[in-house]
Amino acid sequence: MRYDRDTVTPEEVLSIGAESMQRILELTHYEPRKGDRFFIRTEPNKEYVIEDYRFNFSEDIITYDGDKTISYDDCLPIFTTGLLIDIISFMHSFDLRSFGNGWVLLWNSEEMFQSNEDELLVSFLWRALKDLCVAGKLE
Repeated sequence: MRYDRDTVTPEEVLSIGAESMQRILELTHYEPRKGDRFFIRTEPNKEYVIEDYRFNFSEDIITYDGDKTISYDDCLPIFTTGLLIDIISFMHSFDLRSFGNGWVLLWNSEEMFQSNEDELLVSFLWRALKDLCVAGKLE
């Protein structure tokens, strides 16, 4: 099956709110890696690729676009479908199934999510992750 895109958009990432986003990153122990895509919080219209990632004294530094550097705290990741699957499965097992033109996700044998008609898999997984975060289920 082919999809229009395999990553969340900056708009989707920003829609969760700063506090919830930080909570997801902390609870899942997300660590950026070379090759990951990201955007700068103040410039959500442009995406970049991490070329290098290092700890420098008291902050994490990302190198991108040749030799530009920025603090990790000023960036947000662009999640792929695969990364969202890893994050959702980090705390508990889940079952993801397709049906017709949609998806069903059963998480921890207690929470069920159903996609909207023709909703992209990546958008559905992002919505499920947001809902789990808001409901306090990721802890």
